[in-house]
Amino acid sequence: MTGTITRIIEDKGYAFLRDTEGGNRFVHRRNLCQGLEFEALEEGLNVEFDPIGDGPNNLRAINVRIIASERASA
Repeated sequence: MTGTITRIIEDKGYAFLRDTEGGNRFVHRRNLCQGLEFEALEEGLNVEFDPIGDGPNNLRAINVRIIASERASA
């Protein structure tokens, strides 16, 4: 699945993304693909990930990886 980073909480080590189906997903720094540093994430960055969880309050993303170095269009 793909999505776009929408918010980063650096001091807590997590971020949020919006997936292509319109869901908001939680991303913890330990759920990034091996070799991807949390500091490389930026708001608007396009990513690919494996979705887990069900229900609007339990959507998470794991194995998050950057698929484009460009920011998403507004």
